[in-house]
Amino acid sequence: MKQYDIQIIEKKISAIEHENGRLEHFLFEDGSIEKFECAYASIPFKQNTTLPTELGCKLTEQGYIEVDLMQKTTENGIFACGDNSSMMRSVSTAVYGGNITGAIINYELTQENF
Repeated sequence: MKQYDIQIIEKKISAIEHENGRLEHFLFEDGSIEKFECAYASIPFKQNTTLPTELGCKLTEQGYIEVDLMQKTTENGIFACGDNSSMMRSVSTAVYGGNITGAIINYELTQENF
C-alpha cells in the first residue's frame, strides 16, 4: 500500500478517542498513539441467533442467510431480509429487501387456495 501512501498498522487498539463522534486518535496497547482522520476495518459478521440454522436455512460462507433474488431462503416458506442476509449493511438496503420480501409474501398468499 506504499504506492498509495497508505499505512497499515497491525497493533491492538486499547481505546478510540473522539470528539463529538469525530475520530481523533487511537491508543494502542503498547502505549503508542496515532492521530487519524479516517480509519477502515474489516469487521467479521456473526448471526446474533441460531434460529436460521435451527429452521434449516443454509448460510453463506460469510455467515449470512442464503437468499435468492426474492429473499427466499433455502427452506420453503421462510424469507430473510436485512443485515442477516446481505453484506450491504445499510438502512436503505434493509428497507429494499424488506419491501421485496413483503411484496413476494403478499403475492404468494394471494395465490394460496384456502
